[in-house]
Parts: sequence; C-alpha cells; structure tokens
Amino acid sequence: MQRSTLNLSLILALLLVACSDSEQPQLSSTELNERKVSKQLDIDSGNRHQQIVATIDNEPVLMTQIDSSIQLKLFDLEWHKYQLRKAALETAVASKVEQQLTKSTAPHVEILLTPPAAPRFFLPDTDKPIKGDPDAVVKLSLFCSFQSSHCARLQPELRTLETRYGELINLVFYDLPQTFHRYGKAAANANLCAAESGSQWAYQEALYSNINQLNRERYLIIANQLGLDSKSFSQCIDHNQYQDKLDSDQELAQRLGLGNVPVLFVNGLYTKGANTADGYGYYINQELIRLGLPIPTTLPLRLVSTSVKDPTEDSRAKLQDLNNQTLTEYKHGDGLNLVSRRGVNLDVTLTAIESQRVLLNNNGQKEFLRLSQGQDKPATVSMTPASNSSRDSSVSREPSSAQVQRIEQLPTTAKMQLSRNWLSKHLQNKQQLAQHFQATEHQIEGVHLLKLTDIDRNEFYKTLGLQSGDVVLQANNQWVHEGSNPLWDALGQNEITLLVMREGLPLRFDYKTKQ
Repeated sequence: MQRSTLNLSLILALLLVACSDSEQPQLSSTELNERKVSKQLDIDSGNRHQQIVATIDNEPVLMTQIDSSIQLKLFDLEWHKYQLRKAALETAVASKVEQQLTKSTAPHVEILLTPPAAPRFFLPDTDKPIKGDPDAVVKLSLFCSFQSSHCARLQPELRTLETRYGELINLVFYDLPQTFHRYGKAAANANLCAAESGSQWAYQEALYSNINQLNRERYLIIANQLGLDSKSFSQCIDHNQYQDKLDSDQELAQRLGLGNVPVLFVNGLYTKGANTADGYGYYINQELIRLGLPIPTTLPLRLVSTSVKDPTEDSRAKLQDLNNQTLTEYKHGDGLNLVSRRGVNLDVTLTAIESQRVLLNNNGQKEFLRLSQGQDKPATVSMTPASNSSRDSSVSREPSSAQVQRIEQLPTTAKMQLSRNWLSKHLQNKQQLAQHFQATEHQIEGVHLLKLTDIDRNEFYKTLGLQSGDVVLQANNQWVHEGSNPLWDALGQNEITLLVMREGLPLRFDYKTKQ
C-alpha cells in the first residue's frame, strides 16, 4: 500500500510538470529579445565591471579592460562631479542657514556628501629622503614642481597635516616639473644638490617661499643661508648633476599616467590636484580607520595637560571645552561632559592617557587629541598698530574695524632658515637698511604704516623674500609704523614672524636662525 502511494505521488508530480510546460505561453522574437536585454541589465547592475562591451572574433572585451587604461581620467571625472555637488551643496546649506538666522538657536548642519573612492596604485620602493618617521603607517608621495603656484600654495596645507598627524605620516617628494616650467628642472636639481648635505627640506621650503625667483643667484643665496659648501654646490647645479634622478621621476609619473601637478598619493591612494588639509585628511583618516587606528578628533576640545603615571588608573588629563571654555580633569575611563549644539549629551569616553595625547571613544569611533603646543600656531594680528609704541602717546587709540582688518589664523606663506652670522653682519648696516622704509600715503588712526622701496637688487631683503612695495605690518606680533620699527629687534631673535601686505593680500613669513 505504501509503494502504490509513492508511485501515485510521482505520477502526479510528473503530470503537473508536463501541464506546466504545455501551458507556457509562446513568446514572440521581440519579447524574447526584451527578456534577454532585461537579463543583461540585471547582470550589469549586479556586476557592471563584468559587462562585455565588444567582441573580437567572439573574444569578449570587458569593461574592466577598458577602465584600467583610463583609471585616473575616470576618477578625475568623478572628482569633478563631487566638486560641483559640493559647491552646489554649500550654496544650498548657506541659503537654508540664512533663512533660519532669526531663530533663537543656530540650525544643526551635518554634511554627508563624501569624496569619491580613490584608486590605489603601487609605488615602487625608493631611496629618496623621507620627511617624518620612516615607519609611519601612512605614507604620502607628492609629485610636484618648484615653479608650480599650486604646489607653492600646497605647502601650508602639508605643514598643517604634519602638525595634525605627527608620527603617523611621512612624506616623499617626487620631481615632476611641467613642460612649460622653464626653471622647474634647474630648481629641482638645486634641491637635490642640497640633499647631499641633508638640507633638502629646508632648501625646498626656501624655494617655495618665492617661486618667481628661481635662478642661479637665488639658489646660491639659499645654499649660503643653510651653510652648504659653495664650491661643491655650484658645481652640482652647473653640471645638472641629478638629471638622471629627474628623468627617473618623470618616467615613473608617465607609467602612473600622471599629468598636472600637484598629485598626492596617500598609501598609494590617488588624490586629485591641489586640496586642503581637510581634503587630504579625509583619505588619511580612511587609511587609519582601515588599519584600526584612531583618527584626529573634531570635537570642540583642547588638551591642556597630561600626567602619566603607573598604574594607568592614576593618570590624569586636563581638557578644555571650547564651547564654554570650562576646564575639567579626567582619568582613564571617564565619560566626557560634552553636549552637542542641539543639547544632546555626547557619548565620549577617555580610553587612554599618553604623554602627548589622549585617546577617545566617540560613539564607537576611535579618536585622538594631541597636547596643545606653542609651535606652528597661526599668527594673530592685534587690533591696533600703535599698541606697542611708547614714543608717541597720541597714536595709542584703538582703530575702528573699518580701518584695520583683523587678520586671524593666517597660514605661513613662506618658511626659511637664516644664517645667524649672515644676519649679524647685515644688521651692522641697520641704518642703511632702514632707509628703504617709507611711510605709506594712507593713515590708520593717525599712524603711517611703512612700505619697502627700491629693494629688488638688495641682497638682504631679497634673501628674506621681500619685494619693493611690500607693507610690513608686524614683526613678532609688534606693529611696524612710522613711530616704531621693531623689525631690527625681531631679527635678533631665533624665531621671526613677519606679516606683510603685498598687492592687497596678507602674507606670513616664518624664519628660524641657525649658526
């Protein structure tokens, strides 16, 4: 009985299958083609890169084969789309925020638009000098030209990255002078000549401080400031001693498919053109996260001090909330008393205290906060040019905001090393040098600022990177004007910062002196 039941079940199943096949409607050729196209679209959407874009003697040509040959150009297109969307988004957000300015509380804005995923390239090992920790987990590879204005403007952003990430990043420089850069190769060779004495990075900073003065005279001036042997250096630049290394960098750039500069690789990730520190920081953070390491926090906090003890439970860290300026001391494992702009308590825990930083858990994201340091601070200009004058009490009034624009957090435009012996020698002729200062026509609260005249052939001012027509605003945070010129006292110190107005634009020059 059981066997007959099984046979009957089998027969019924076969009959159902037969009926199903016989009742299937017949499809026209058009409908069959539509189904094929639909099926192809489904395949493409699931794995577009496997799409067959052509056949040659029945051999398929895949999308991946085509894309690999134009990888950078495709990314450049995606980057351009991102930039357009970013600009449109900023306009839209600004409009929305402006509409809500009448409200008692500022609107909460969270930008979710992210840059496109960058292609990763393999860069061969090199014996080039490394700036930073050789064992850094994130390696930056920069292709640039010394005659490129984009590369020159990139230098403050790179310094910001060095301060922000410290030992986590290092930098290798590749020379890629453009074909239209007449002096690019000679400047690159001069920099490699300086590298013989381990002065590549200081020499590079000096070159970028004035890319409009790339000539033999200036190469020798910089070498003299760095204490390089003048005879061997002159021979090196006159014989283009490192042309082979320049050719090698050029060949590598061609193999990678590079064109314009700057190009910065972040652990091999290609980043498009000139960018800000935050723009590059996005890709650096992605690499740190991929490696399971903390990233710099963006929380409104400042690490004031740390006290590291054994056991770790006894360690303490003092943090300042930048929203309300309160100082609080925390220990390992403490939750931070932070509130968002919307009044929501933030889930932030102090997970470790180190000598130079603390580690945080910000809602599951590992982050770090470095100890506040005095170096590399942006310059802040005081409101009054007469605040340091003791010679004329009549010019001590506060000028209005319309008369003196407050310049805050001005990034370093030029960074150079100066020879203390050279400075001392020239400062003996201080009175003669001072004759190049003339009062400007316009007054600010009764005070004439000072501008430099007829200095384009003067070795002293040329070495400092100054030009005729420059208005020297401040020297080490002291205003320069007709009643007081603190430049000469500032040049006697080991670190000098000059704020200069050139053709309506504020510039900052940082110098360090060395014997």
